[in-house]
Amino acid sequence: MENGLEIMMNTAAASTPIKRSLSVTALLVAGAAGGIAGVAGVKYLAPHWLNPASATASSSVASTQPVSIIPAGAAKPVATTHAGVSISPTTRPTASASAKPATTAKPAPLSPQEIEARQHGLVSQLQLCRSQLELYKLQHHDKLPEFSKHLWAQLTQATRPDGTPDAKGSCGPYLAGLPVNPLNNYSSLGLVKKDPAPAQVMHGEKLGYIFCAATGHLFATAADGKTIFDESAYAETAPKENKPIALKSQLLELRSSIELYKLQHVDLPPEFARSAMWEQLTRRTRSNGAFDLRGFGPYLPRRPVNALNGFSKVECVATLTPNYKPKDQQVGYVFETSSGRLYATDEHGAIFKE
Repeated sequence: MENGLEIMMNTAAASTPIKRSLSVTALLVAGAAGGIAGVAGVKYLAPHWLNPASATASSSVASTQPVSIIPAGAAKPVATTHAGVSISPTTRPTASASAKPATTAKPAPLSPQEIEARQHGLVSQLQLCRSQLELYKLQHHDKLPEFSKHLWAQLTQATRPDGTPDAKGSCGPYLAGLPVNPLNNYSSLGLVKKDPAPAQVMHGEKLGYIFCAATGHLFATAADGKTIFDESAYAETAPKENKPIALKSQLLELRSSIELYKLQHVDLPPEFARSAMWEQLTRRTRSNGAFDLRGFGPYLPRRPVNALNGFSKVECVATLTPNYKPKDQQVGYVFETSSGRLYATDEHGAIFKE
């Protein structure tokens, strides 16, 4: 990728499932379960909790492989479960003076069911993290976390309104712990200057997530730790029985984005009647809804796709009737203007029953 990639290294002390921790998040997610300079190669920034001696190893630019360090006294990662499948973070055996070097064996390949469970967990995790990023902006004068300075600390710790981590701060924490990518068990964060494309291969390695400071969008990597996870492809290839679950999760995120849009647009919802393809949520806008590169948003990294039928178009209706069917073709969502609520359509064109 032509953009410089700056990698923030961190290792989760415990992979406790992420959850919302503020009651005020109900406003955004009521239904929800500075430019960066390019570098030649990869730059590793040591986690803020490292002492100078241990920081030297992870901050070396000359290193060709990321260094993952667990601070002394940290709790060991614990297993999490997604869709009935136990997912354990990568563990490292402790060294013993008398122990002989063990023969390294290749890990057994994951079953399709395990892979799908991890992908589903990652999609849900991304939706949660994105909503918490938006909440952070609301409580910090519309500013994003400074990942280059604080890593994940501004989301996992309480902060002052100016963003300084402070145990007595009035804002946050927004995440219960460091997010761990279920596909590769990495928490490290790569920073880029523009949004990467789905399936794009990054120059860095052992990345869990990618964040674009220019747009505020968060992405995840695939199992190899360097390829951008394609969420749209997952929605299309997910087992049929899991697509309704994926659509429900997506609806929660979209409704949260609409509520945030309203907060920053004098309580007016997006004008889906004239922007039926999500333009006002995927582009920056002024408070009156007009497109402006210096305005609010964007609220979504890309146009959403209905997991059940593959459509993105939004149709507006004053009041939704029980047996309503969209008048237009290829409609993925229906927006009820009287209530300001978004609905989805199913594979038959009817309103999706949640």
